Amino acid sequence: MMNRKEFQQYLQETIKDYLPESYADAKITFNEVIKNNDTHLTGISIAKPGEHVVPNIYIENFWNDYQNGKNIDEIVGDIADMRIEYDTPGIGPEVTQKLMNYDAVKESLQIRLCDTQENQERLANLVHTEHSDFSATYHVNLQETEEGTASMAVTQDLLETWGISVDQLHQDALAADMTDMNRDPMFCDMGNMMESMMFGAEPKNLLGGNPDQGAGMGMYCLNNGAKIDGAGLILQGNLMQKIGEIVGGDFYILPSSCHEVIIVPETVDIELKELSAMVQQINRTEVSREDRLSDHVQHYDRKEAVMENAEKRASRLEKEKAETKAAKKSIHERLGEKKQQSAAKKVEKAVEKTVKKDKGQEL
Repeated sequence: MMNRKEFQQYLQETIKDYLPESYADAKITFNEVIKNNDTHLTGISIAKPGEHVVPNIYIENFWNDYQNGKNIDEIVGDIADMRIEYDTPGIGPEVTQKLMNYDAVKESLQIRLCDTQENQERLANLVHTEHSDFSATYHVNLQETEEGTASMAVTQDLLETWGISVDQLHQDALAADMTDMNRDPMFCDMGNMMESMMFGAEPKNLLGGNPDQGAGMGMYCLNNGAKIDGAGLILQGNLMQKIGEIVGGDFYILPSSCHEVIIVPETVDIELKELSAMVQQINRTEVSREDRLSDHVQHYDRKEAVMENAEKRASRLEKEKAETKAAKKSIHERLGEKKQQSAAKKVEKAVEKTVKKDKGQEL
């Protein structure tokens, strides 16, 4: 059996045998890519002459298949088929020139969220902004097909080329996320969503109806129409306020994946520690490391329009409560001291009067 290096070499030497003649002069390279949660993946890139934007086909799953006994030549054929599927006329040499023109791409911007602490290496190379435990990164969606999305992350070099500020990038990305019809926000009751998955129907989007119709239902799912990279919607202030209207107040945000989040009204009878345990359990058993968003439950304060780490908020409120109680106690103690001092003075005066009277002095 080949080792990993020999496996990659075999792919590089034989892949053209499984591709059409148009790939005869293609350049084949392997690239180390840092994905979400600082996950390192190896991608094979197959670029025909004149192509400026080509997909990275990650080989980790293919390597695992090979280790589990799958025929190596069948694997090479699978990779070739995948590359051909990506070979669409939508992305050509003109894309590079288009990327240099900010006005031409700003409507294709998208915000994606990741856990700040878990993505230190990746974030070092990307333009990003911080929001509670999350960092928002910015991406230009070059093409969206049934096979997936071809996109490019915004780096500092690209931002400088555009000549815009990070704040403008953020605001324009927020606007683009809400105007792209393929990524319209979907806010659905979890029960209704599960039923829809079982029976193949579309779940009811609560954002399109009476704000009160969802109150008291329990748990909700928030994602976008494409069901890919939808967690960034929690940065949409107006959307969060709308959700607050629907659920009837403040709510918790459970970061179930980078594609969607779960909304739980504060009024639901579930303790914060249970919600945190639920998120951690799902992350460890149901979500791949690359799709994982965070272990940290967030709280959204509808009145203040603020999202913050729910556990830190609970600790802060407990501390403020203790400080308020201590302050009230201190005031009561000071009042008690004044009362004692006043009583002592009255006793002292009474004693003085008694002494003077005993001496026969006129009072």
